[in-house]
Amino acid sequence: MSRVGDVVLWMPFAAPWRPHPAPQQLCCDAMRGALEVASERHATPFDCGATPLVYNAVFDEIGLVLRGEDAQYIVIGHCPWCAARLPESRRDAWFDTLEGLGFLDPNHQDVPDDFLGPEWRGSTS
Repeated sequence: MSRVGDVVLWMPFAAPWRPHPAPQQLCCDAMRGALEVASERHATPFDCGATPLVYNAVFDEIGLVLRGEDAQYIVIGHCPWCAARLPESRRDAWFDTLEGLGFLDPNHQDVPDDFLGPEWRGSTS
């Protein structure tokens, strides 16, 4: 079970990083700016030392990027700037849904492509 404050690994491994789908709906300008990949030379926030946060579209969770670690971050529950409540992580629901479909080790199995993005949640928000 993933909770606020947990150090987690970017998952699913096969899921590409995607920017937040609706940055205008984020709580404040500081959050929007922090979630932008600061350099066009970097493909993900983990590759860019200037980006403090990462958004995981699969789980709809935001985290503090851990530097020097392989795609790890700390799940946060509130905006560090305005203290607005962030969406609750859908990480557990993702694993539960896949387990119900017979995928007991989804990071080492070929899961449907819909589970590599926000589509599995029924929306992109």
